Amino acid sequence: MNPIGLISMQYARPFTAEHFPLFARMRQHGYDFVELLVPEVGEIDMKEARKALDDVGLGVVLAARVNLQRNLSSADGAAHRAGIDYLKYTVDCAKALGAIDRI
Repeated sequence: MNPIGLISMQYARPFTAEHFPLFARMRQHGYDFVELLVPEVGEIDMKEARKALDDVGLGVVLAARVNLQRNLSSADGAAHRAGIDYLKYTVDCAKALGAIDRI
């Protein structure tokens, strides 16, 4: 059977630590995972978020927040470099939250 997930933006944007208790409700309603936006630096504590997910057995997938200031296809060198750095950051977030080894 395919896993079923829920997008966190249906509850809040940004989705922060104050919303972590919702993970239990999501799981109780039968969801297998939650889709979180890749948090901006400092927006959430990754260890705290992972613990909250692990505590209820909820998987996680991430959606990148792209913008013109971090644009891989930009001719502007700074925006292009910021895009590369951001993608590296998204992988770090995925590892920290367990997205890579969950679903």
